[in-house]
Amino acid sequence: MSSEYPVATTQLIVTKTDLAGYIVHANDVFCEISGYHKEELIGEDHNIVRHPDMPHIVFRLLWSKLLDGQEVYAFVKNMRKDGRYYWVFANVKPTTDKYGEINGFISVRKAANRNGVAQIDRIYKRLTSLELPGKLGQAAVKLKELLESKTIKYNDFAQRLQKGEQFI
Repeated sequence: MSSEYPVATTQLIVTKTDLAGYIVHANDVFCEISGYHKEELIGEDHNIVRHPDMPHIVFRLLWSKLLDGQEVYAFVKNMRKDGRYYWVFANVKPTTDKYGEINGFISVRKAANRNGVAQIDRIYKRLTSLELPGKLGQAAVKLKELLESKTIKYNDFAQRLQKGEQFI
């Protein structure tokens, strides 16, 4: 099944993971939208909902920034348990312990702007087409070129797409 599952604009989707990306908390909205029961999610790698259309370079960028203590904004295409997909706009941040050490991550997602989805979907398809097994070089170069051509950083680019700005 390849139909899109709608995400209501009023819903906030929340998950928390440990340092390795295993789910330690999922709110009811995430369970509903992903099609999984909470018991099926807790302890699983967050990539349980990863859609194969998502470019690896986006997750590489995300992990790099998170492990450096930065928050990340991104459009993410996920896959439900039943095979349908859904688009979200994610804000992912590191969480810290009482000593300030990163101990996990929290992701708060909401419905993605449809104009932003139309643009990012084209970009993601191009990036995915450049990715060869085990090699992200061409996709990384293309993403860097795109951002440099717009004189914008990735987080700002994602946030402006979510606001409905036209880039491509």
